[in-house]
Amino acid sequence: MRIAVVGDFHYPQRCSSLILFEELKKTEPELIIGTGDYISQSVIKELEKITEFKGVCGNVDGAEINLPLRLELEIKGWKIAVFHSNEIYPRGDPYGIYAFWRDKKPDIILFGHTHTPFFCFMGNCYLLNPGSFNGVISGEGVLPNPSFAVLEIEKENLNVTFISKRRE
Repeated sequence: MRIAVVGDFHYPQRCSSLILFEELKKTEPELIIGTGDYISQSVIKELEKITEFKGVCGNVDGAEINLPLRLELEIKGWKIAVFHSNEIYPRGDPYGIYAFWRDKKPDIILFGHTHTPFFCFMGNCYLLNPGSFNGVISGEGVLPNPSFAVLEIEKENLNVTFISKRRE
């Protein structure tokens, strides 16, 4: 199954367009999972035009974004945990992220908040952050390239590809 993992849009407050939208459509995902910070419900509506969408709220999403703070899914036998991760300090700490979910024993943890693409294996679990879909500045002043991740999972195999666009 091909899953697009997206997050940290901050649209329209910190950017004027959904920068990687055409690239996202080209990946032909069967599911899109969002890690939060959409800002506008219009972002979710655009994602739902592509395929099924599931996601969580981020720390800057208001009442308009009616999504849970945490999500647990099982896809192709893989247990997937999703959250924004703003409750983890220091920001993006992989040990803290893993410890937060350890008791649930997920196979994959999807998170956002840092705006930086990240993928690692820790404690029998993969950690994946897709980065910022629109490449917007993070709370730490980092201006990343726009990015998202494509997660391909089958019963025994997992593959991650980052899609990124160089800042002009």
